[in-house]
Amino acid sequence: MHIAVTYLQTTITSARLTSGCRYALVLNLVDLEGPRSPKPPAMIRAIEAFKTLAARPTHKHRRIACELKPINHKLLWEKLGRKDKYLVDVLLATGAYDVVLVSFKKERDYDAELPYDSGNEDDWDYDKPRYKYINTIARFNEHPACPLPAAMRLMLATRGAHAFPETTGPLERISIPATSVLFWPKKYRAEINGVHSALKMLQDAIKDPAADLLGYASVRDLAQSTVAVFGCGDLEHPIPTIEPILELLVFDTEPVTTTYVTTNGFLRDAVTITPNTPLDVVAPVVHSLLSTFGWMLLADAMMGLIQRWICSVTGPLLQLLSSLAGISTQPVCAAVRQPCFGEFLKAAWSTLVHHRRLKLRCTGASACTALLCDLLLLGAHVERSIPEDPSDNWLGAHLPPTLLSVVDDYIRPRRSALVAVQRMYGDDTMALLAYLSQALPNVAASRPEMQLAPFADALLATFDALPAPSRPTAYSIRYMTDTTSLRRVMSPQSFASLLVVLDTTCRCTAEFLSLLWRRWGLSTGFVYAFVKMPVSSSLQALVTAHFVDLAPSLARFQDQFCDLAQGQSAEKRIVVLSRIEPTKNALVLLATLAPDAILAFTTAWLAALPTTVDATLYRLYPVATYMVDQLGRRHGSARLTSECLGRLRAARAPIALGPAHEMTDMAIDPEHCVECCDVAAFLQDGARSYLPLRTDAWDLCKAVRKCLAAHSDVLLEAKCSNRDLDGVLKLPPPAGISVAEYTRTQNDQAHLARCIARLGVIPVDATSPAAKRPRHA
Repeated sequence: MHIAVTYLQTTITSARLTSGCRYALVLNLVDLEGPRSPKPPAMIRAIEAFKTLAARPTHKHRRIACELKPINHKLLWEKLGRKDKYLVDVLLATGAYDVVLVSFKKERDYDAELPYDSGNEDDWDYDKPRYKYINTIARFNEHPACPLPAAMRLMLATRGAHAFPETTGPLERISIPATSVLFWPKKYRAEINGVHSALKMLQDAIKDPAADLLGYASVRDLAQSTVAVFGCGDLEHPIPTIEPILELLVFDTEPVTTTYVTTNGFLRDAVTITPNTPLDVVAPVVHSLLSTFGWMLLADAMMGLIQRWICSVTGPLLQLLSSLAGISTQPVCAAVRQPCFGEFLKAAWSTLVHHRRLKLRCTGASACTALLCDLLLLGAHVERSIPEDPSDNWLGAHLPPTLLSVVDDYIRPRRSALVAVQRMYGDDTMALLAYLSQALPNVAASRPEMQLAPFADALLATFDALPAPSRPTAYSIRYMTDTTSLRRVMSPQSFASLLVVLDTTCRCTAEFLSLLWRRWGLSTGFVYAFVKMPVSSSLQALVTAHFVDLAPSLARFQDQFCDLAQGQSAEKRIVVLSRIEPTKNALVLLATLAPDAILAFTTAWLAALPTTVDATLYRLYPVATYMVDQLGRRHGSARLTSECLGRLRAARAPIALGPAHEMTDMAIDPEHCVECCDVAAFLQDGARSYLPLRTDAWDLCKAVRKCLAAHSDVLLEAKCSNRDLDGVLKLPPPAGISVAEYTRTQNDQAHLARCIARLGVIPVDATSPAAKRPRHA
């Protein structure tokens, strides 16, 4: 007879009996020499229970340590007790756990109390150290049936257990056993290896399928293990990179399956903006997760994401929220179309505008303007659009929009977008002027019904609060004036936008335009801002009248001034500009807004311009040629060109020379070089006494230098420095005129001749009509 022993609830099968009888002997094994142990549970039920436990989406306690009884210091599997061996067999039978035997580190316990025994007080050894075990693995022995990957062996020695089932209380206060059976679900291998290392390993596995996968069968299993870490909720440091997971979530044909618990942790703790994961990559993932699980399940995770992003990436956060709402001017993902999604947007807006760290965190005018556009659009959407849409509100089917706003204000204190912007900029009023004024026209184009009057009043109040400017002369470069500081922050587009906003709200006056010009209008870039910006006819009339009235002052403007060159660093942006730059700016602006007013402007400007030769050469002539070169010949340039030609010809009165200055007896080859050709022609021309020649004396042709040296009695080298040659003079000068005055006079006459020749080739067609600029209502 054969006897077999097995556990309860075991199904026994055998072949059909041909003779005799079959008996089943069932025993309850009892240890006669020790206390009676409880009956072990049915193994099949235990295996199924542990499988169910491992399949849970998340675990507060991942690594469980059960004390070994008796203590197994050598960590031998064959020395396990019955209970420990039974537990190990069940865990291995599931195929879902890693199982190791561990011993914990031991350190000196300075707080240990000595046992009190009054009879043996003299035997106490106060200097004998006492030790305790801490929750850090010192040694481990893996089971042959489930070997650990090599990467995990290195990291496991630095980990500890999350729970000891046989003890109660927090881990900091319990007594750690010397040795234990440590086990954990295999899907948490990435947590043991470290989430940063797991992400790097996942990235390598995506590129090379033959890379280490932490013992998993596929890259997808490794990704699932890595994503599961985010559902644990105890990440100590922010995750620097998540692009491997995003790559699988976005570009894979079979996305990684995650539960909403894991997704909550992923959104709350990991999703962020990095150079490798920009917003246009992250936003579609966030939208996909919201569409898959619904915004209600992920609301807490999204609020955690907002709390993280608002401290570092405010601009991308606003762009993401406005894109999810479907109102962004530069959307990065599709809009979320789910019932009552407006409740999430209201909660997000309240968190955003009341957060104490809401600050401007961007560089560059375009980035700051885009940030404010998203902020203003989101605020208008929350305050105006959501209360009017019943499907966006919990109580939309039961209350009218006015009562919905009252309920929302009771639940969440209201803060308007304007107050949020003013609080965000704090004391930086110049930045508020620069970026808010530039953002408002873009917002108004997206939401024409938006009221701009409160913003215009705030901009006017901010502008009036600025300190009075000082004149930006060339001597104020070292000590920055208020005007220079204002131009450093505000671009030409900002000032043009400010005028458009004030004009739209009927707050732009001639007095304000004059004040604006005095503070900033001398800048070279101011006028170009209106080229691509549509303005109303009323603003065109204001600007035209202002510059026509300003023409006499511009003609008498004598000082040089500082300006800020666009596109340069703060240290290199300061440049000194000539006194004719304001006139050029005014001409460009009039040619852009009101070409018909150029004739009135030039007439008033010429009437106030002095008639001296210096004013004609250094003010009238540059402006006249600038109009022809930059604005074209059909913008009223005929008036200036003819006037300039008349003044120059009247000023050309050369001093009468003495004897003839024709010197044909000097040997110089005109075909040798350009300089020799010019000098030979000059020597043979008896009507010319001066040859302007701007070059370095050492670069002058040797033949010319030899000729000048050989005839120094009749040819004079006029130098403006020790090396630079200004020109060549024929001697002697007229009687009663010094050589210096003779040189200066001849140089001016040569300049006059060049200017007359330049203007003489410009066709003057005063009958050509001026180009019209289309006006925008």
